Amino acid sequence: MKSQIFILFGIFVAFVVYLRTLEINEQVQRLKFAPEVNTPGDVLKDGNLVVNGFARRDIRKFDSSQISLLNRLFRFKQWDYFHLVTSDIYLAIAFVDLGYVQSIQFTFYSVKNNYFIHKDKVVYPFQTRQFTLEDECTLKGNLTRTFKSDSIYVEYKGWLHNGIEMRSIQIIFDGFDASFIMESHQKDDLFILKPFTEKGDKFFYSRKAYGWHAYGSIKYDKQSHKFTKANAGMDYGRGIFNYATFWLWVSGMGFSQDHRIGFNLGAAGDNVKGKETSDEGIFIDNELFILSDLEYSFDLNDLNKKIIVKGKDFYLEFIPKTTHLFTEDLLLIDVKFRQLIGVFNGKFKDIEFSDIVGLVELNRAKW
Repeated sequence: MKSQIFILFGIFVAFVVYLRTLEINEQVQRLKFAPEVNTPGDVLKDGNLVVNGFARRDIRKFDSSQISLLNRLFRFKQWDYFHLVTSDIYLAIAFVDLGYVQSIQFTFYSVKNNYFIHKDKVVYPFQTRQFTLEDECTLKGNLTRTFKSDSIYVEYKGWLHNGIEMRSIQIIFDGFDASFIMESHQKDDLFILKPFTEKGDKFFYSRKAYGWHAYGSIKYDKQSHKFTKANAGMDYGRGIFNYATFWLWVSGMGFSQDHRIGFNLGAAGDNVKGKETSDEGIFIDNELFILSDLEYSFDLNDLNKKIIVKGKDFYLEFIPKTTHLFTEDLLLIDVKFRQLIGVFNGKFKDIEFSDIVGLVELNRAKW
């Protein structure tokens, strides 16, 4: 009996060592945008991605019951990420469910005061699960979700008002209190259907929403900040990723004269030949304009330098104001997650913009 236990333990150790030695593909490719998906249907069939591409509307139904129980427990990753941006502040709250663990991730940064807060509260397998992430990425009715711990309290509500998606978020912890409402008025969103394998059994499905109207208040560091004209958005993500994963995400929202602007740029090392799918677009007054064949100029080893992205009729430069590295190292999990928050300057066609607050996120993960 003891010998069998030692053999099983040895196999497990060897498996962990093998996974930890897998290399992460950090190649940033210049991608043509995948075809636009216009036909309604399902995201998955028998657990595999049906079609790759992008859509402007919520026309594909995601059903997580298509995914096997084993994958739902250990391989299926899902998150709802909400971000609020003013001329000075970047705030983000994420509900994350990796199957075996859940977490709340909170980020706050004031450009003016150079004031940064980050909280990451993990719910481990032996603890009670605090929330459920729905398959639907668009609100169909009333929704309430709460997260309570000794270090942070989060309350999220969603409802429909005259057909408009409404969401409220309250975040409270020692010395901090934020409460705001987000209204979805956009004409377009960016829905991504991206395969990581030829078969499509590993995939990413996402709704990238920008330019929601936001208003509310934030109290921090003995200061009070009220806003009536801000931008907010959502990153809904569901997928089965490769164990060794890399992505670069560029995101910002703001105003240029009378224009409401938001942009979502991304690059990843996992692309299937012939099914390459980028998630690069800019929102002008709630309308999506697709960007493709973008050229990124940055140093992965020194992200404090200016980051530049160029394309046809498009130029963007990012000036980081603060950078933070978050790590998780738990046997099978090895995550190095870096966030840079700062300001963007750029131009799209004849629209110039400057000092737009946003972030660049670099994720190297074995998970």
